[in-house]
Amino acid sequence: MKHSILSFAAIMLLAGPSEVAWPQDADASREQVEAARQMVREGARQFIDDELLMTDEEAAKFWPLYDEYRAEVIAVEDEYVDLIRDFLRKYDAYALTDADADAMTDRFFDIKIRVLQARQKFLPRFREVLPGMKVMRMYQLENKVQAEIDATLALLVPLADPS
Repeated sequence: MKHSILSFAAIMLLAGPSEVAWPQDADASREQVEAARQMVREGARQFIDDELLMTDEEAAKFWPLYDEYRAEVIAVEDEYVDLIRDFLRKYDAYALTDADADAMTDRFFDIKIRVLQARQKFLPRFREVLPGMKVMRMYQLENKVQAEIDATLALLVPLADPS
């Protein structure tokens, strides 16, 4: 996997939303963020393709289902990006309150649960098109990609300051 591409893209995901990072042109900012997100998607897809070791027949059944799966997961992950953007805006403006923190924490857990539910929802369908070991491997690969993104975000997103 091209770790540097995914790390760069994760950085771009965060750089775009902050008015401090992109104050001049909101449209250009949105375009850069979307380009970075597309880079993450393409990098993850290529990683899955390279590492899943599917036959042509398996791939023909897998990719349409995977695209459907990713669309559902991405819809929820979009909310996570929005949550990070909201946090960074308030953090940068020194405007984060306890009420904001409570609401954001609730949103965080709701999003994480919904991503897990979407991933679990597709498990039986993946089992219909791939053998069990490849299904497990696909989810392991997905976890590796997400861990890379999460590690980058952990380094970039500042901790809430209770002082």
